[in-house]
Amino acid sequence: AATSETNAATSETNAATSATNAATSATNASNSATAAATSATAAEAAKDAIDGLYLGAQSSNPTVDGNGAALTVGDWYFNTSDNTTRIYDGSAWNTINPDLVG
Repeated sequence: AATSETNAATSETNAATSATNAATSATNASNSATAAATSATAAEAAKDAIDGLYLGAQSSNPTVDGNGAALTVGDWYFNTSDNTTRIYDGSAWNTINPDLVG
């Protein structure tokens, strides 16, 4: 009888440990899901920021940024018609001359 009682107590302890481990795993999974959602939000914000500055390859001067908003100083793109990089100064597109850089 004593052995059965010891085995029952051990089983009870093991069950309690398993329950605690399961609760910890559930908490960890929830924390991971929250962290993943936060990372996704940050990645989307970074993408929007890049889309607001770098307008990609275009065949003519863009009139809005990659988010569809008004152009701002510092927006830039690669012009595929003449293979130049252009930066917006707030009123006009200016071609970058790599020979003058450095």
